[in-house]
Amino acid sequence: MLRAYRALAPLLACSPVNAAEEHHRLTEAWKRGAHAKPAWQYAPPNVANGRRALVRAERAALSLGTHPLRACYEARLAELSTEFTLVEHAGTPELAPIAARRFPITTGLEATALRWASLPSASDAGESDGSIAAQVRQLIGRLRLPFRVEETTRISALAATGEDVIYVASHRLVSKHVAKRTAVHEVYGHALPRTLAARQALAIFRFGTAQGHDDQEGYALACEEEHGLFDDDRKREIAMRWLVARDMQQGASFVSVMKSLVARAIPVERALRLSSRVFRGSGGESPGAGRESSYLEGYRRVVRTAPTLRRVIARGQVACAWASALAPFVNYIDS
Repeated sequence: MLRAYRALAPLLACSPVNAAEEHHRLTEAWKRGAHAKPAWQYAPPNVANGRRALVRAERAALSLGTHPLRACYEARLAELSTEFTLVEHAGTPELAPIAARRFPITTGLEATALRWASLPSASDAGESDGSIAAQVRQLIGRLRLPFRVEETTRISALAATGEDVIYVASHRLVSKHVAKRTAVHEVYGHALPRTLAARQALAIFRFGTAQGHDDQEGYALACEEEHGLFDDDRKREIAMRWLVARDMQQGASFVSVMKSLVARAIPVERALRLSSRVFRGSGGESPGAGRESSYLEGYRRVVRTAPTLRRVIARGQVACAWASALAPFVNYIDS
């Protein structure tokens, strides 16, 4: 399962090979009032080795018998299989129903999302290079984590965490507040749990439980909140991701979503980044993966979880639903 996860992880971003070019083209078009839609292209994913590892894992799971974590392993196996299928269909209309199964929209969050979406947005005036990379390096050094920082122009997000590296966008100007918030999200929310997961006896802390990735995003938002960085602007952003993902799953096109965001007085550049994130995995004509809905979904689950179980969640990609089952297997001494 760990081999399957490692083969799959780089592919889950579903990044178009022409993302930068399309972003530039779309920005220019929307700024002059043309309602252009994306024409994203994807490289064929190499999933053969990962699929073979997954088949071996599925066979091994048959021998688990009455093991107390059997259901946990089986749920993650099913999710990994769905995720492989998802990346195999990137750029095709067939991706939409697969993504809707993997990232379903939860009822009961609309009121929170609408309330947060109506919060005032911070002014972009006075933005400067808050140096996300410097903030990340400082936190990594303070916590002595085995991670390096790599600045790159190849990610659309401000930062992203891999197995032993934190990628930071080198082409984005942000305020010092946003730089600090991003560093806390990536280091406390992702890098530290990965480090602690490597110290656990069971590898499932490393390759994660079902919904573990989703709830770790929620945990990272909770870390922002604990550090006093989860402000109104951030809540508005997270709410808009959920609302756009919901609208997309309900049939809204990229163009209609963009029109809605622009009508909310969201700047074109920011609206495009938001829409592109939610529709990622799509060719531009059909719905994308919509995995950004998991931020708000995961946050609600994490903040409703008991502090004792949040200690389990903090030690890997562990979903709230499986924290109790994994609690007896946690090594706290080496953490």
